[in-house]
Amino acid sequence: MYIDKEQEAQINSTACVVLSKVDRKWNIDKFKMDKPSKCLILNPPLRQDFLQLYQNSNDTTAEKVERKYITCCSRLEPSKRPDRFVNLVCSMESFLKQIKVVPVLIGSKTDPIYSKELMIKLQKHFNIENNQECIILDFMKDPKELQKIWERTILNVHPALYESFGMTIVEASTFGAPSLLDTNASIGAEDLFYGNNRFDVDMSDINTATNYLKSLLLDRKLLIETGLRAQQIAVGWDDKAHSKGLELLLRNNV
Repeated sequence: MYIDKEQEAQINSTACVVLSKVDRKWNIDKFKMDKPSKCLILNPPLRQDFLQLYQNSNDTTAEKVERKYITCCSRLEPSKRPDRFVNLVCSMESFLKQIKVVPVLIGSKTDPIYSKELMIKLQKHFNIENNQECIILDFMKDPKELQKIWERTILNVHPALYESFGMTIVEASTFGAPSLLDTNASIGAEDLFYGNNRFDVDMSDINTATNYLKSLLLDRKLLIETGLRAQQIAVGWDDKAHSKGLELLLRNNV
């Protein structure tokens, strides 16, 4: 139904605007149309409530802030691949305990059986009773609650292999937490966080990924510097900048 309606909209439009290069590649470019439509890209902006929290907060990017979380914020279902995050932190159990870095898994349990398997595996490796070794949270709609997590996060792990965009990457960056993506993934937010503004590793190769993560977590200076760059990108692409971008697209293409 979505494909039919989107193709119909394309046929009857002068142009269309999509979220990212990934969104165009995996959706618009696959539509079967007699005449190719003009497809424009405009990344979505940071939510206003997150921007306001950033503007009202103290300096949360300084080294004096205790960043002890390695976090994954995702719906707990197979398509989002949070199992990759769980596998990585469990394989690094002794190392994470040694350097006092706490895995945090946040997500709505949209697949109850799958979610339970993830939590059981985490429980086997970490003490989750008093939040000293591992934290498991339901998805939090309140941005203030998410802010508390991101301000203490040293690295956000985004294990999904496909996202039209991936706003949690932007929201984590708003509070100075850089992101780790899979090298084989198609994530729309790569449009904004390219080059040295994020980290990449093949999460399907557990040995390579854990070795890379260990070296990364020991280089807090690199993590903090990358988080600072990502933060400036996130807060710089707000609703005003987005509106100006849309106005420019309209002026040049309609």
